[in-house]
Amino acid sequence: MSKKRTHPKPLKYLFKLLIGFPIWFAIYHTIIRILRYFVKFPIPEFMANLIDNPIRRKIQPPDLTAIRNGIRVGMTVLEIGPGNGTYTMAAARRVGDTGKLITIDIEPKMIERVTRRAYREGLKNIEARVGDFYDLPFGDGTFDLVYMIAVIGEIPDPVKAMQEFYRVLKPTGNLVFSELFFDPDYPLVETLKDQAAAAKFQQKRLSGNFFAYTLTFDKNYTPPDTSAISDVVRSKEDAKISYNRMSKWYDQVAGSSERVYVEFGLHKLDAQKGEKVLEIGFVTGNGILSLAGSVGERGKVCGIDISDNMLSITQERVNKTGYEQNVVLKCGDAVHLPFRNGDFDAVFISFALELFDTPEIPLVLKECRRVLKRDGRIGIVAMAKKRRDNLPVRLYEWAHNKMPKLADCRPIYASRSIEESGFQILSCDEKSMWGLPIEIVIAVK
Repeated sequence: MSKKRTHPKPLKYLFKLLIGFPIWFAIYHTIIRILRYFVKFPIPEFMANLIDNPIRRKIQPPDLTAIRNGIRVGMTVLEIGPGNGTYTMAAARRVGDTGKLITIDIEPKMIERVTRRAYREGLKNIEARVGDFYDLPFGDGTFDLVYMIAVIGEIPDPVKAMQEFYRVLKPTGNLVFSELFFDPDYPLVETLKDQAAAAKFQQKRLSGNFFAYTLTFDKNYTPPDTSAISDVVRSKEDAKISYNRMSKWYDQVAGSSERVYVEFGLHKLDAQKGEKVLEIGFVTGNGILSLAGSVGERGKVCGIDISDNMLSITQERVNKTGYEQNVVLKCGDAVHLPFRNGDFDAVFISFALELFDTPEIPLVLKECRRVLKRDGRIGIVAMAKKRRDNLPVRLYEWAHNKMPKLADCRPIYASRSIEESGFQILSCDEKSMWGLPIEIVIAVK
């Protein structure tokens, strides 16, 4: 009597698939990389849909990639190698009606594909051209930004191409590479750094990880002269005593003039229902109450301030408004935030970053990055230092140096510090308070 034939269990097939797929992928990836190392050629048009797939869009979301690439409203941007046009469309939406996106490729069919797609999506700020990466049909200093996504590995002489990118960039322009490990032409970060340096670029920022990263270079990087920023001479303990003393009349003196800028910053941060938000330097709690109303019952607001009295006043206001269930206040120093990694959707700082001494500012921003979730937002309202100070700034800095307990904060390079800490700036609004420049910066991790 023959035995009944049994079929392998589904789990056995699943196990084989889980083990076999990475092995076959590694073999395929290695073979392709070897071939591409010896023979450089552009991706043919018929493969455009293959490389623009849901997995890639999940790892490199088009809209978020445009933000990480540093694209802003009103920019004139050059894209090298548009592929299927998915990232082209996202970049065009990002620069808006006041900006312009030009995309260039050596494959005419790729350009035809992008042109048709731009027409279908109603985007009129895109210009698609066929051209040579070594001899771009643009004048010197035309673009604010040049970017490419998984393209540089297809160019036989990347340094020569980068030299041409350098020529068409404005003096303050950026060159940006977004790379993905699964791309057969994936370059190592150090390789791109060496090639860009040979083309006279200087590294500005690196974000992401080994498998998916964005590397940004400056054409002419000039770090701000931090020696021009006034020092903070008082100790943290002196600052705590000072704010404890002024807590009762803070709103009548400083708060009244700052309120309109704080409210504008909160509006730009746009806290949503259910989010968890941290405010650093909450003073008498106006921002805390506004954020608590924005995140609602399902959300949570945390605050940290150096002053015990400020905390007491804010806690009393929170209790009176009925937000005590979703607001947590702590007394502490933002250089060492008492929160877990990736704990918050957003962080808000208004007229507080200027209170930290210059070497501490990047430490505070580093802590903000640590406690923010991936793609978390930061909103900062600060007095801004400019290359050329006006009379009100000079008078204020004189008062800060002579009477640091009275004029306790001072103008800083706000937006530049935020960028150098690895954030991608979404918007930067400039305003004036009694002649003092104010920056309201919204950025993403």
